[in-house]
Amino acid sequence: MKHDTEIEDPKKRYSNILKRYIGLFLISRNSLFFMLNRLLIPVFLMVVTASTVTAQQNPYDGFGTFISGMGARNVGLSEANGAELHGDIDSWSVNPANFSPSSWANATVHSSFFPGDIRSYALQGLVSRDSVWPVVVGLSRTSFGQNLRFDVEGNAGGEFNAFVTGLDIATRRKLSESFSIGLGLNYDWRTIDFYDSHLLHFTIGGIYSTNEKNSFGLTISHLGYEIVPFESDRHSLPLDVSAYWRRSLDHLPFTFFLRMQKLNLWNRMEYQNPFLDGDQNINQDPPRESRIRDLANELLRHMVIGGEFQFGQPGNVWLRFSYDHWRNQQLGIPAIRSLEGVAVGFGLKIKVFRLDYTWERLYFDSGSHQVSLSFRLFEKSRREKGF
Repeated sequence: MKHDTEIEDPKKRYSNILKRYIGLFLISRNSLFFMLNRLLIPVFLMVVTASTVTAQQNPYDGFGTFISGMGARNVGLSEANGAELHGDIDSWSVNPANFSPSSWANATVHSSFFPGDIRSYALQGLVSRDSVWPVVVGLSRTSFGQNLRFDVEGNAGGEFNAFVTGLDIATRRKLSESFSIGLGLNYDWRTIDFYDSHLLHFTIGGIYSTNEKNSFGLTISHLGYEIVPFESDRHSLPLDVSAYWRRSLDHLPFTFFLRMQKLNLWNRMEYQNPFLDGDQNINQDPPRESRIRDLANELLRHMVIGGEFQFGQPGNVWLRFSYDHWRNQQLGIPAIRSLEGVAVGFGLKIKVFRLDYTWERLYFDSGSHQVSLSFRLFEKSRREKGF
């Protein structure tokens, strides 16, 4: 008895298989977003892992301290406010997922004053209030004043200038009621005398909120490349993976901020204290090893805490403070009690203007001053649009 067997056309077979797999991706937006997450997360991990080795050569970038694009409020919180919801336009410099198209202000000016005639100025503006992809743009200029030029024998031979000009642009996307992502692009043109360097780096951020009073954030910053080096050798950028937590109290007008910085340098941010590690006393026994003490010191190196009080309804006056233990370890002198790593400041809003000021201790006998002025442009048109 013969059985007739129907032979399937190979083209039709492959077409059905292709349609089946395409259908799995296009069933809904949620499934598509889920698959994108599965693809993007490994890519991010690979990039971070590959960049960690080169980033160890420069675990701390003190130069970034003199950039005023952060704004007085962000400096006053030591950039621990990376998990804010509906932040103002200057908050994107900490986490690009922070700012909102309904930001209270749409323009802000920053000024920073440091010892040694170092000055920094920045201007930021919210150029698009699109509810899907809002865009903020910033320009900054940092001058390091007049510097003496010396020859190889140590003889002074005039002066030269050093400055940095930066262009920043960022956007964010709200994927759901509780999850937002953001992307920032930063271009820096650095000049020392007649040497130039050009940098291009990115910041990727995300925020997840459980409710209006509690949220978490994550950023990957300084992810980029030195396009044109000062000379022949390119320097790696100080890659920073930071996690954030924000908590607002129920019965007190206070918000607590926590940042765990440089997580990609875990167990690599070791501070060598010359006053303790030296051999000044050969008869003194070395300190005993303790895993608990080592773990506590490691946690403190990565930890940055900040707090902000808000007064008025709605808020018109703010008092804020922060502490960065790693900065204290690097800039402080063990034999002298000082406030390196401490920043304090306040904010005051009057009608369509908001003034923020921050004082930050840099060294035992010097500090920096940060001033920011935020304001609204075209107030009438904003009210008509519902902002």
